[in-house]
Amino acid sequence: MRCYHCQYITLGVIGPGHYYCAECCLEFKVKGAEWFGYMIDEEGDVHLAVSSREEKIEDVQMSQVCD
Repeated sequence: MRCYHCQYITLGVIGPGHYYCAECCLEFKVKGAEWFGYMIDEEGDVHLAVSSREEKIEDVQMSQVCD
């Protein structure tokens, strides 16, 4: 799943339908995102895998999460 703002590919997972981008520090709350899968790589980064229908969801709330 890509960041809706900067197109950074790997988003961090806060919870179901709730992600953040480490690149531009935006937090996303995506309505209708009922499931997600993720893996943690050797360096501890979280990689997200989502359903194909979730990519079409347009109702996204964004907010800054970093200083």
